[in-house]
Amino acid sequence: MPFVIGGHPAFNCPLDSDENFEDYKVIFDKPISKDVLRPDHSTGIVNINKRYPATQGKYYIDMQHNLFEENDAMIFDDIVSKKATLIGKNGKGIKIEYQDMANLLVWSACGNAPFVALEPWSGIANCSDETDEIEKKRGMTILEPDSEAVFSYKITMI
Repeated sequence: MPFVIGGHPAFNCPLDSDENFEDYKVIFDKPISKDVLRPDHSTGIVNINKRYPATQGKYYIDMQHNLFEENDAMIFDDIVSKKATLIGKNGKGIKIEYQDMANLLVWSACGNAPFVALEPWSGIANCSDETDEIEKKRGMTILEPDSEAVFSYKITMI
C-alpha cells in the first residue's frame, strides 16, 4: 500500500496579547541547508525547479505576514533539522520534533492570519516533474502486506 503521512498542527501567533506576529521566529536545531519549495497558489503543484530564498546557513526564519502572501507554504524538503521551535519575544512558544519525517512545512493563510502551522510530512504534494503514478511520488512509502510503519512527531509547549 503506497502512502505518505503528515500533520497539520497550527498555533496562535501571537500567543500573548502584548506580542505581534512579527515578534516570532521559527528556530531550527541545525542550519537551513537549502532554499525552500512553494506550491503554486492556484494549482497546488510544487515546481521542483523553482526555489525561494530561506536564509540558507541560518538557524531561524523571522515570521512576517508577507512570507505567506503569494505562496502560503514554505516547504523545507529533505530537511536536515529534526526540531523546530516557534517562539516569541516573551519566550513562550511551541517546539515540534519530527525524527520520522523528511519534510517540514511552515504555513499560514494569506491576509495576516493570526496563526502558524508547523507541518511535518513524510512526502510532498504533487510536484511538477511527477506523473500520476502514485508509487513514484516523492517520499512515498510502500507498505508490504502484513507489515507496519511508524511515523511520529512530538509537540512541546514552552
